[in-house]
Amino acid sequence: MVFINNSWVKRVFIGVFSVAIVVGLFFLIDSRTSWFSQEGDYAAEVDSIQHVEREIILPVFMHGMVVNDLHVVEDDVKKNQRFTDLLNGYFVSPAVKQQLNLLPRSVYDFRKISANKKYTLLVEHDSLKTLKALVYE
Repeated sequence: MVFINNSWVKRVFIGVFSVAIVVGLFFLIDSRTSWFSQEGDYAAEVDSIQHVEREIILPVFMHGMVVNDLHVVEDDVKKNQRFTDLLNGYFVSPAVKQQLNLLPRSVYDFRKISANKKYTLLVEHDSLKTLKALVYE
């Protein structure tokens, strides 16, 4: 064992053995603890973000108007029913009633409303049942 008696070889052997022990202890400690974890700080931040899912409601159009928030009433004009009878049960502001009353017959003649014709009322969801539009077909 002349080879081991050489002081230079002894020092190299002890150095390599010491490095091997340090590396082995590092992997042993790393496998048992989370000191040298592979996850970075960013992993905890990703979990802290709140995700909000919202349902997109597409607008529903009827007669060129968005009717998502309106109550739609479709009916036919009955025999001997007048225009004012169509508005019964719904709130129409006095100013609108006055404007309708002052319309000349050349613009629209309310006497031409006939039985079995379809009409649509667009009404708000409030306690007064406010009439937003009347479509006579």
